[in-house]
Amino acid sequence: MKSATLSIIFFIITLNASAQANCDPQAFKKLVSVSKKHALSDRQFTDALVIVRQLESAGCPDYEVKIKGTNYQLACLTELLGTLCIKTNTPAAVNEYVLYLKRHSASAEEQMAYSFEQIFVKQPAYVLAAVGQNTALLDQLEWGVVNNQPAIKLNNYKTAFYSTYPAVKLLYPKYKKQVDYLLNAIAAELKG
Repeated sequence: MKSATLSIIFFIITLNASAQANCDPQAFKKLVSVSKKHALSDRQFTDALVIVRQLESAGCPDYEVKIKGTNYQLACLTELLGTLCIKTNTPAAVNEYVLYLKRHSASAEEQMAYSFEQIFVKQPAYVLAAVGQNTALLDQLEWGVVNNQPAIKLNNYKTAFYSTYPAVKLLYPKYKKQVDYLLNAIAAELKG
C-alpha cells in the first residue's frame, strides 16, 4: 500500500514537471512584454491571444522557473490575459476573456475572478453584454467585486458598488437583471 501511494505521488510530480517542461518560457516572456504596453491594438491583442491559446493548450497556467531546487512563479496566464484584455479595451477582448472563463469554469483559480472584476472596472457595459444571464459568470464577477473592493461592506454595498462602478448606474435600465443579481449575490456573500 505504501509503495503504491509513493508511486502515485511520484507519477503526479513527474506529470506536473513534464507538463511545466512543455511550457515555452519565450512565449510567457513575450506576453509579459506585451502586457506592459500602455494600450494594445487589435492586431497586437490577436497576436498575443494566439500565444495565450498555445500556452493554454499545452497546459501552462503559470510561468515558473526553478532556482536552487525551488519553483518560483513569474507570471500567471490568467492574469496576463486579463491585463491584455484591459489594455485592448474592446468588446472582442472582453468576449475572449469570457470565453476563457467558460473554458475554465471548473477551475478554482482565484485570479480569474480578480481579473474579471478589473475588466468590469474598465468596461462594465462590455462585461454585462458578454455575460448576459449566465449566473456562473455573474458569480465569478461577484466574487471578484467582494474580494477586490474592500470598501464594499454589508451596510453600504449598494452605495459603495455604484461609487466604485459609476457607469453601472447609467447601464442599470438595460442590464437590470444582471445588476440586481450581482447586488443580491454581493449581499449574500457579505452576510456569509
